[in-house]
Amino acid sequence: MRRIASWQTRKYDWDHPNLGRRVTTVTYRLEPIPNGTRITVRHEGLQGLRDAADEHASGWERFLGWLDTYFRSGAPPPGEERQMEEKSHE
Repeated sequence: MRRIASWQTRKYDWDHPNLGRRVTTVTYRLEPIPNGTRITVRHEGLQGLRDAADEHASGWERFLGWLDTYFRSGAPPPGEERQMEEKSHE
């Protein structure tokens, strides 16, 4: 079993159209389950910002779908194929 270091922190700073510069926190938990790993993602700090919360929920759903596809098939996310081909021709 491979251990992943916990308590790593990343900070991204930008002015989001529906969120502004409000600070939010994303946490995730990895749990072993039969035949794989469950990822639980929690994105906090979007209270009172319905449009931003809906947009981020949709984005997380899309990202986690890509991640699931990648781990099941090895296929890169949409658009990555083109970037990988461009890098191989450099």
